[in-house]
Amino acid sequence: MNEKLLKIIAVLFIIGVLYFPFLNKPVHIDDTTFIAMSDALQFPFGIKKDVGGYFLGQELKSVNPYGSIHPLDVYYMKAIRTFWKSDSEVYLHFCYLLFPLILMTGLLGICREMDIPSLPVLFLTVSNVAYLPVSHNLMADSPVFALLVLALYFFIKGIRSERTLFIPTVASITSELKAMNR
Repeated sequence: MNEKLLKIIAVLFIIGVLYFPFLNKPVHIDDTTFIAMSDALQFPFGIKKDVGGYFLGQELKSVNPYGSIHPLDVYYMKAIRTFWKSDSEVYLHFCYLLFPLILMTGLLGICREMDIPSLPVLFLTVSNVAYLPVSHNLMADSPVFALLVLALYFFIKGIRSERTLFIPTVASITSELKAMNR
């Protein structure tokens, strides 16, 4: 069987077996904070007036949430909720499967660059008990890890590349996205 096809089948298998069963899980206590923060946003970059931070689902007027909350994650959630016009856990968790896909893409790329077998690395990482429970939560844990691994892949590729400007630039942009997601 073609190695590329095997990797695609492995990624689809992982998503189907490990992630799809959790699409309808209730939101976690921190997830409600991120949902509330996305409520406070107005597109494109506005913030509703008289909105404070949220902690454990309660609004705190004395907190500036935009100094500590992860803006990329909150804007992504706002876009999802605007597009679907729903707060269904299924839609939200489904859209957050983007980050395990980004993680798997970065892992496959790193394995290819370092010439190591990718399928064991892929399975061990995405099925790890430290990552699997938070991989589709609406918090910034999975986006940060996924973008960090993708930035690492671009960095490694840039070091080994003849195009000395393009790939490191992409790596720095990706790592900045990760930093925006803290």
